[in-house]
Amino acid sequence: MSSLSYQYAEALYALAVEQKQTDAMVSELKQFISQYHGQLESLLNHPKVSTSDKKSLINGLNLNPLMVHFLYVLIDNQRLMEVHAILNSYQTLLDQQHQVLRAKVYSNKPLSKTELEGIKVALQTKLNRTAHLENVIDPTIVGGIKIAYEGNVVDHTINQFIASLSETLKA
Repeated sequence: MSSLSYQYAEALYALAVEQKQTDAMVSELKQFISQYHGQLESLLNHPKVSTSDKKSLINGLNLNPLMVHFLYVLIDNQRLMEVHAILNSYQTLLDQQHQVLRAKVYSNKPLSKTELEGIKVALQTKLNRTAHLENVIDPTIVGGIKIAYEGNVVDHTINQFIASLSETLKA
């Protein structure tokens, strides 16, 4: 996440807090991004399309006025291509507000709902936050799981155990 995208996300977040629309802005950003790909993206980033024409295109997308004005700012500052990073930064800010933890659980096969629920409860209990898990299949894992969240990694894989054992035996 770049500091520039984070600054734009903070600005949008501050305005959304004022207008009590913090959750709505995530949907608005996602809606814009879904429409943004393809020909619209080419037009909005093309240097020969005037700023007023770009704003007219945005105006026709049926978005919340706050989002429209935010996108105008991105157009004026030639930062529209940062919109994906801004969404990620905004989601991080919103998660902090709602005490949400997003974690990836790596395993060699899909985990059952029961297994994921057990991991979720353990994380929520340990960190006192609501956890949202994503199960990522990693065929290089021999067995066990690895959990990654907010720069932390809890590695309970056989791969890690073997590597640790190997280091111990070398010493």
